[in-house]
Amino acid sequence: MLALARAHDAPAFGRELARWAATLDPRALERDHQAQRRNRFLHLSDQPDGTRLTGLLDRSALAVSDR
Repeated sequence: MLALARAHDAPAFGRELARWAATLDPRALERDHQAQRRNRFLHLSDQPDGTRLTGLLDRSALAVSDR
């Protein structure tokens, strides 16, 4: 972990640490992803002053925007 911390800034260190942890317990990672997918939602509703957007996106959905 120290090598990762020395080699990366804080956001990159967090991503690398998460990747490393996933290699230790891939089943737990998959369970976490499935739970996030079950909980995601997106609602759009027309309002007099515009469109209201509410929702919860999982990390997988947000990963597309990180690239």
